[in-house]
Amino acid sequence: MRSALLSVSLVFALTACDSSGGTAGTTIQDAVDASDDVTVADGIVGEDTAVAEDSAAPTDTAGGDTRATDTTAADTVEADTGAPPSCPDDAVIVYLYSDGNGASTSWYDQPQGGDDTPLTGAGVRLLSPGGASHDPLDCGAGRYGFTGLGAGWHTLAVDVERESTSNNHGRRLPEAIGEGAVKMVTFGDSIPHYGPTPWFPEQLTTMLTPLATVDNVNIAIPGSRTTDWLPTTGNYANKLSPELGDADVIVFSLGGNDLMDLAFEANIGSVDEALELLDELDAELVDIETNLVTIYEAIRTVAPDADVLWFLYPNYAMSDEWAQYIGSYQELAATLMESKLVEVRDRMADNDGLMIADMLGSLDKPALDSFLWDELHLNVAGSRYYAEEVFMTLGGVFIDPSAPRGLERKMGFLP
Repeated sequence: MRSALLSVSLVFALTACDSSGGTAGTTIQDAVDASDDVTVADGIVGEDTAVAEDSAAPTDTAGGDTRATDTTAADTVEADTGAPPSCPDDAVIVYLYSDGNGASTSWYDQPQGGDDTPLTGAGVRLLSPGGASHDPLDCGAGRYGFTGLGAGWHTLAVDVERESTSNNHGRRLPEAIGEGAVKMVTFGDSIPHYGPTPWFPEQLTTMLTPLATVDNVNIAIPGSRTTDWLPTTGNYANKLSPELGDADVIVFSLGGNDLMDLAFEANIGSVDEALELLDELDAELVDIETNLVTIYEAIRTVAPDADVLWFLYPNYAMSDEWAQYIGSYQELAATLMESKLVEVRDRMADNDGLMIADMLGSLDKPALDSFLWDELHLNVAGSRYYAEEVFMTLGGVFIDPSAPRGLERKMGFLP
């Protein structure tokens, strides 16, 4: 697997060097040759593989947002979404707006401009443990505030009869919580189902349990690709489809192993070969996205009202784990990898109703380093952070004096 990571990284680094007028030289070639001598057990393994408990996981640092560098368009102006004087300083603030520029893609990518206007008179509530439902203070200009909340996880219920552009709140989850029971189905690759336990679906279950009874179904298969979950496959027919009909929340992580397969087959010895692989990479990304959309649309036909959420991977190339294979080309590789992931995020956000757990926008380098167990997978603290990100994308708010999350929200809707 590590030689594959090196191949993925080298294609970005070599391409960056070529586009800036530099050359790969013998340093890159030596690195490629050296990768043949790096042997480890496969990090993406069979479904029944057991992994030892992470005894050295870092202290949970997931309390505050650890956002990466802002990637919003240069011609947009970030609107002021701070609490106006009429809202208490300690309130949970929800800003609802009409997304006139249609630029919102995720929680972390919501550029606003003059075409965006506040939504007034909209319906929003906050659901709390024990069945409590809180009505907001109307703070004006599309802002709504909640105060007097107890510690723990709460969730927003937003009643706006428009398609969401931010896709950062659940529609079905609040209804399921009100009914007292939530069924969550997780499928895909090794991110939900490999590494030290508890994995993020189990940690998310713990967060949701004070709000409702939770049926957690985790059928992810480490090593699986998008092609392994298409509607024509046995995995879809036998493992996923039977769970969809009564699912309230469906979470999946897919796409990374498709790229790993491409990297394993790569043989990079020159800039020209790297450029050729980059063309193959672009084509592979198109295929991956096509498969993801096919899977999503198939899910929608069976579970039209469920909240469906897909993970966008973080920029692994900026991590310490990858630095030992990329060396001095890390910054170049990380920059180009981010640009590719941003393109993927923009395109996937065009699918109505698909929520994106945007780990690219969420994680900066220090946070990513603290959450990785190996080159790709999460330690216990990382799994908790992923669980929090899923919950916040679904509308969750965490009240805690030392580590609150999701206290200021922006939610865009089509005009």
